[in-house]
Amino acid sequence: MRRNRTGVVSLIAVLALISTPALFGQTSNLPPAAPAPPEIATAKKIFIANAVSESSLYPNPLVNGGDERCYDQLYVGMKEWGRYELVPGPQDADLVFEIGSCTPIFRLVIMDRATHVVLWSFNETVVSANLAGNREKNFEKAATGLMADIKELATRAASTGTSGGH
Repeated sequence: MRRNRTGVVSLIAVLALISTPALFGQTSNLPPAAPAPPEIATAKKIFIANAVSESSLYPNPLVNGGDERCYDQLYVGMKEWGRYELVPGPQDADLVFEIGSCTPIFRLVIMDRATHVVLWSFNETVVSANLAGNREKNFEKAATGLMADIKELATRAASTGTSGGH
């Protein structure tokens, strides 16, 4: 009797493993990715606006550099990437990248400078941590994730061409 029970349990486990991808791995119901705004691909110059203030709802003095750190981190990342020319004022830009919050969410909004229309936005969570070293790692991970999001969007916009989906 014990032998049969073990065989039945094993059979159920195998069936569960085999059927799990079929139950949860279905992506055929998802729509195809819509085209990204062509302005993301055609822009040459950007202005980075720092809309994070010291009086934000979630001030985080535990992250080195405070609220300025988000601006500094994005500025350095964009400069190192070199895809866009960074300009000192919005009047010279094609796009405005506005940092709206830093912690617990690193939020970036991309706007068309001429029309002030929001083209895209990103949120990267800065995971909370008790140890200072882990807080720094989590901030770096969110900043790296934000740069990866921007690069992926630029690639997507370039691949859809300037015909766009507007």
